[in-house]
Amino acid sequence: MLKNYFIIAWRNITRHKAFTTINVLGLAFGICACITIFLITSYEFSFDKFHADKERIYRIVGDVERSNGEKEFLNCPVIDAASIQQSIPGLEASAAYHDFGEKISIPDGSVEPS
Repeated sequence: MLKNYFIIAWRNITRHKAFTTINVLGLAFGICACITIFLITSYEFSFDKFHADKERIYRIVGDVERSNGEKEFLNCPVIDAASIQQSIPGLEASAAYHDFGEKISIPDGSVEPS
């Protein structure tokens, strides 16, 4: 009986090649999309699992718009870190990060410093 089902399925596949191709390609793209989304989300959620009390750690983000219209991402603006420390009761510690647009260069020894 199972052999009969496979024979009927094979006949339908060979008769309707365009529909078979569309269905197989759609299934393949769907599986690839699911695998890609799974890998990206598992990578993103894998950070900071080693902290003690990790369920109590929060991250505040913001962005700054420069005078020329560029937007820059900040982890936490410096001004906000101090006000957050005072305004939220029970907050034990806070940290701020601000990039002043400076570049860090490490000399490789082949060029003399000026």
